[in-house]
Amino acid sequence: MQSRLGDIAKLLATLAPDVQGVNRYRYSRSLMCLEELVEALTFAHYLRTQRLMGFSEAVAKVAELSELSEHTADRMHVDAGDPPATAGPGCLPPALIITEDDYLMGIFDLSGEMMRFATTSAALTGKMAGRSAAPPADGRERTIAVDMQDLGSFFEMLPQQYNKSYQVKLSTLRSSVLKVEKLAYGLTVRGTERPAGWTPEDGDDRPEDDN
Repeated sequence: MQSRLGDIAKLLATLAPDVQGVNRYRYSRSLMCLEELVEALTFAHYLRTQRLMGFSEAVAKVAELSELSEHTADRMHVDAGDPPATAGPGCLPPALIITEDDYLMGIFDLSGEMMRFATTSAALTGKMAGRSAAPPADGRERTIAVDMQDLGSFFEMLPQQYNKSYQVKLSTLRSSVLKVEKLAYGLTVRGTERPAGWTPEDGDDRPEDDN
């Protein structure tokens, strides 16, 4: 992972000078790769901490990557708590700044990675990822299913955008949350009826008909 981050840092460093100021928005459609970068950084952060990387953390992390020199890139770490590399007063290279849309679209994509991780880990371990052996203090067990429900709720509460890209990603997020909810239901309520390694069948991501 560190070598990949080093490669990404070098690419961002060459790109950053050309997308400063108004050019950052002029070429926004050509910078959709930043959404994928946000997805990767936030997923790695979630796997390490079981916490969502915030917007300000993501901005700092991408800016830090874009400011790294060839010699410091290999020392990069994923979490945003690492101190940024510096090149001395007045010598800092320009940083590449992600926008709120870059962040939101990346978090949309993060939900798909979380869904696939939940499915794979459940098949291997027979339980939802993030489940603690100790009883929760507040009575609400913290699992990836709970985290995805919270993530879905946050997006539902945001002011809605009605462009096609946003609505498609929102629909995909809802589908991912529903799949993980059904997986958690199957493991919790029907766990004793399922064989080892069970995962939902294709198309088994819709609520059952009560009729």
